[in-house]
Order: sequence, then structure tokens, then C-alpha cells
Amino acid sequence: MKRQTVDFTPREIEAMALLAEGRSATEIAEAVGRSAETIRSRTERARHKIGAPTIACLLDYAYRKGVLPLPEPEQQGFKTSPAELAALRLAAQGRSNTQIATELLTSRQNVVADLRKLRDRFGARNLPHMVSRAWALRLLQEPETTTASAQKEKDQ
Repeated sequence: MKRQTVDFTPREIEAMALLAEGRSATEIAEAVGRSAETIRSRTERARHKIGAPTIACLLDYAYRKGVLPLPEPEQQGFKTSPAELAALRLAAQGRSNTQIATELLTSRQNVVADLRKLRDRFGARNLPHMVSRAWALRLLQEPETTTASAQKEKDQ
């Protein structure tokens, strides 16, 4: 996935902010007076600008790069297991449940169960909303995974 800062339109940013609240494209369309298809199109354009495979990944990028303001910090004291936190971080990077399971050397069913537990604990409606809630809880603030190319960017 590309990780440079990108210019998003104000309407794409508006759609991202409402998706971060857990709203569906239909709910956003009703709120802004547009069609659900228009909202989906804006979201797809924004995703394609950065090569994000999922909306959750788009929102994670938007928080990391300052496109969206960070949610107000929450101190709910949620306990997350290392497996849950690892699955959440990989899901926020756009990985599928199968990819997460492979990377964490566990079953897809365990990944689904871990993410479902977190979603319920966070009171999230869907994965993009869960990513937003995780940012509010400051669970996703660790630096991005350092690869050779990312390290090269940092060194410049």
C-alpha cells in the first residue's frame, strides 16, 4: 500500500469522518443529501488514492497522516489480549481475516472471534468504526511497521 500524504477532497474527508462514526453509506447519504452510490464512489476514490484495500485501512491512514483529527482520547481501561491487539492492528492495515490468521499462526476462526470480541467490547458497529474506537483508546498509535523502504523515507 502506498503511504505518502495524499490530497483528499473535502467531500471524501466528510465521508471518511462519518464512516469513522460507524455510519453506513446509506446513513451518510441521508445525512448529507446525496445518494448512497455517491458516498460509495467517494469512498472508493479515496481508497484508490492510497491503495487501501479496505475502509478500515483508509481510516487508519487518515488518522496516521492527520487527514482526520484524532478522536478524543478515552480511558475506558479496556483489556486486550496480545492476540486481539495484533489482529486489530493487522485488520487496520487492510489484511483479510485469512491473511491475519496466516501471519499470526492461528486459525481464521480465532481471528474472527478475537475481532468480534473487540468490536463488542468497543461498542463498534463495524470494522471501520472499530478502528476509529481503537484510535480513541490510543491502541493504534504505535509507529508503522518499519520496512526497508519506510526506513529509507525516515532517513531522508
